[in-house]
Amino acid sequence: CRASRISYAGELGWELYIPTEFSLGIYEDITTAGREFNLVDVGFHALDSLRLECGYRHYGSDISNTDTPTEAGLEFLVDRDSEKWTNRTVSDIDSPRQGSGRRLLAFKVDDPDYLLYGKEPVYRGDKLMGSITSATFGYTVGSSIGLGYIVSEDWEDNLALSGVDFQIGIAGKKVPASASFEPLYKARRNI
Repeated sequence: CRASRISYAGELGWELYIPTEFSLGIYEDITTAGREFNLVDVGFHALDSLRLECGYRHYGSDISNTDTPTEAGLEFLVDRDSEKWTNRTVSDIDSPRQGSGRRLLAFKVDDPDYLLYGKEPVYRGDKLMGSITSATFGYTVGSSIGLGYIVSEDWEDNLALSGVDFQIGIAGKKVPASASFEPLYKARRNI
């Protein structure tokens, strides 16, 4: 078994890589040992909910090779001072759409009775600003959540764009939602 200290669920955890012939035995050992800690099985939708609360992007839904680190909110991962850049400049980090005004934000629907599924339009007043890329119900935060790109001509005042004056189109109705550049839930790092 290979155990890697990584997790797509938000909290720090482990991913186990087990040869097929040993997987059932290891699963049974883990579930037996985990009973005293209330360990339970969860499925894909639970993992999707947890990763969205923590702002983890999904390649193919939230990011792709056409999104820049700045657009996707991942510029902190780029070492702009690295000498390893070959045949590129640091400004290439933001090409081909430098200055596109497109940014990925986390959204939380104010009313927990409304559900997001993805691809919903995002408005600010009467102006269509963008759309949700992926969504689900966030059980930790108690409401529907999603990641989505919006386009703005002025990103200088990020605080003005991070607030409660967004609406998301759900079933033909504009439902109030808050937006944030930060994850909706901060994972504990002392596990």
